Amino acid sequence: MESILSAFIWKGPSMQTTGAKVAWAKICRPVQEGGLGLKSISHWNRVAVGKLLWGLITNKTSLWASWIHTVRLRGRSFWNVQIPNSCSWSWRQILHARNWCKHHIRWCIGNGESSFLWQDNWLPSGSEIGNIISPRQLAHTGLSWNAKVAEIVRGRAWQFPTGVSSLDTVWQTIDYLPNSNQEDTFLWKGTSSGIYTIQSAWELTRPHHNTCMAHEFIWHVGHIPRQAFIVCG
Repeated sequence: MESILSAFIWKGPSMQTTGAKVAWAKICRPVQEGGLGLKSISHWNRVAVGKLLWGLITNKTSLWASWIHTVRLRGRSFWNVQIPNSCSWSWRQILHARNWCKHHIRWCIGNGESSFLWQDNWLPSGSEIGNIISPRQLAHTGLSWNAKVAEIVRGRAWQFPTGVSSLDTVWQTIDYLPNSNQEDTFLWKGTSSGIYTIQSAWELTRPHHNTCMAHEFIWHVGHIPRQAFIVCG
């Protein structure tokens, strides 16, 4: 009898009582992609910091933004200022957020007063001229490193500096005209309104995976949470 019962006893390794059985990254996927729909706190905090960055560049009339521009930046480009060795955690995180935020923001040049000519990503390609052309060549234009885009705006037309042949290709990529009667604006590429939202930033920056075709059968209206959790996990 014992020999018969032993044939039905699993001889594999015992279940471990410690350690995760499913990777946290998989659990944090949306249910449509085979996860449990949880959100990574670190990732969520990252896009929440992006909201502060957005407020800093779009709402300069706020007391906090005015203080940052006056005390922290002091006339320097926000997108190129160095991260201080000693600064608050929040300011450090905002500066780190520039690396991913700037690729999802589109500059709309009006009078050019708020955008740095060589240092900001105001070109349609999203590039900085200072990263394309060497500082020595830019010096031949007669414009300083901290020059604003306003210095090449004349009403509703451009007045590009001459003398640097390599810049001619850059100017040809600009397919719109400025307007000296309007201020520079920013558009967030993740929403139709052009306004930053944490949810849109989450969708833009989170890892995407193939849709799990079984999610409608697991997470239907009448599903039992415990069973759906086990099946999905």
